[in-house]
Amino acid sequence: MRKTKLQTRFFISNVLLALIIVGFFTVFFYEYTSNILIERETQNIVNLTSTFQSQTDDAIKTMDTVSINIGYSNLIMSNIEPTIVNLSKEDTLPEQSGSN
Repeated sequence: MRKTKLQTRFFISNVLLALIIVGFFTVFFYEYTSNILIERETQNIVNLTSTFQSQTDDAIKTMDTVSINIGYSNLIMSNIEPTIVNLSKEDTLPEQSGSN
């Protein structure tokens, strides 16, 4: 085997030491930034979900209010009542004719 010079040994050991340090900081930086990004995105999803939930609740409350107003409005009920009666008669007619 051929003996290497002391200068070559120092060069190789310094290069390996530098690669190990760079590798360590690369892994550390990757872990650090990935944890930060995961926390941010988790918080964004929570915010988006709560916004969607509140908008959905508001829309349902509005529909509920409208349906209550329709239910208590005499003018609307007087216009809708004949239609409801006709629909309920149409629904019951096939049942009565089928039983005869």
